[in-house]
Amino acid sequence: MRRLVPLAALLCITLFAAPARAEQPRCPLPVDQCLLRFELMKTRPWLGVEVDRDSATGVMTIATILPGGAADRAGLKPGDVLDRIDGTTPEDWFAGRAGWKTAGETQLAFLRDGRVEKRSVPVVLMPADVLARVVGLHMLEGHLAWMTPHGHDHAEPHQH
Repeated sequence: MRRLVPLAALLCITLFAAPARAEQPRCPLPVDQCLLRFELMKTRPWLGVEVDRDSATGVMTIATILPGGAADRAGLKPGDVLDRIDGTTPEDWFAGRAGWKTAGETQLAFLRDGRVEKRSVPVVLMPADVLARVVGLHMLEGHLAWMTPHGHDHAEPHQH
């Protein structure tokens, strides 16, 4: 039991001494609802990309290709612009979820060097370790960074 106290103290020091930086905006959902949404991601297709979304046009440009994802397997590259996923805009596809497949392939159209290219990408699920990192980062930046030391929400990210 004595070993747990120093370990717990070290964990608390690490959590509260490090400056909180919110790279993500404050999540509008309560933590329990947010976690339920992440739970659903276990059964949804995963492209394995991080995108930069132009706020004015909605255009989604691939910033990062994550190893093992559908985009990686299909040979997509950073800089490719998502055009259509299963015949719909990327924004509608991500928001709609109704047409998401759980197996097989998805048709993807993207722009590369000014040309439209089309690929069939395999439907893959997000690996558990990737999902854990996504959830952890979101909880830190989208929830905890926005709380005061007393657990109340705060308008600006909490800084130490």
